[in-house]
Amino acid sequence: VADDVAASGFTLVEGGITNAGSSFDQTVVMFTRGNERAAKKLARDLGVTAVQEINPEIRRAVADLDPDVVVIAGEDRTRS
Repeated sequence: VADDVAASGFTLVEGGITNAGSSFDQTVVMFTRGNERAAKKLARDLGVTAVQEINPEIRRAVADLDPDVVVIAGEDRTRS
C-alpha cells in the first residue's frame, strides 16, 4: 500500500507505516480538515471507495505525525 501511495505522488511520513492492533475489513482513506480533495484523489488512485474525515481514535494514534491524509489498509487489500 505504501508503494501505491507514493506512486500517487503523496509523501509518506517517516515512521508513518505501522501495523494496527486490530484489523479492518475495508481500506479507508481518512483526511484532516481541509484535506478532503487530496483524500478523494488518493482514494481514486488506490481504488478505494471509503473516504471519511479522520475519527478521534485514529487522530490520537497519528497525532505526533500530523498527517493530512491517513490510509487504513484493510483486509480487502490483501485479497487476490
